[in-house]
Amino acid sequence: MEVKEVYQALGKLIAEGERVAVATVVKVKGSTPREVGAKMAIRANGSFVGTVGGGCGEA
Repeated sequence: MEVKEVYQALGKLIAEGERVAVATVVKVKGSTPREVGAKMAIRANGSFVGTVGGGCGEA
């Protein structure tokens, strides 16, 4: 999912009154599944939109 799509989803969630947090990759070292700037919106119930990693950390 592209950053633009995460922002669009954030706008919708906020407009619907949902509480959300945003995780952003700010630094990487070595080989990583996502680049600096990758974003993920996390809902209060633990579900999320987008990804900042490769899987198990978000499971």
